[in-house]
Amino acid sequence: EDGIRDRSPSRGLGDVYKRQLQLGSNSSAALSASSIEALLAVAIPGDPKTIVSEIVNRNSDIRNLLETGVFVEIYIPALQAKELALGLGSHTVKLDPNRQVIVTLAVKSIVRSAWLLDWYGDLGNRPLIQEAYSVFSAAVSDLQAAYQIP
Repeated sequence: EDGIRDRSPSRGLGDVYKRQLQLGSNSSAALSASSIEALLAVAIPGDPKTIVSEIVNRNSDIRNLLETGVFVEIYIPALQAKELALGLGSHTVKLDPNRQVIVTLAVKSIVRSAWLLDWYGDLGNRPLIQEAYSVFSAAVSDLQAAYQIP
């Protein structure tokens, strides 16, 4: 327990920020709302293949954090990937109908599993993190297949 993320159920970054405010401004661990936004800020590329490549990079980051046991930082690449995945929405119309369905379902899975990765990272629960990561990673693979990215 680091005083920032405790064992109580999280509602996402809002709870983290509220708990940090309770620590007071004297705490070196306290983050401002703007610094949290800066951590999560991600530019959405204009090309869908570049977006998917960026999501693949975030997937690698999550895998590395999971392997090293740094659960409290998983939320950063997970929520960045969520934003990137949502950025694919306007690009799906250019795909054939079968790929549109694959991408739409993959985006939904990434969004849901990103929030779960954030929550389970708060809890420090490795089995639940691994379960959410399995869904996340499968959805990333589906995006790679839909956009033919190795």
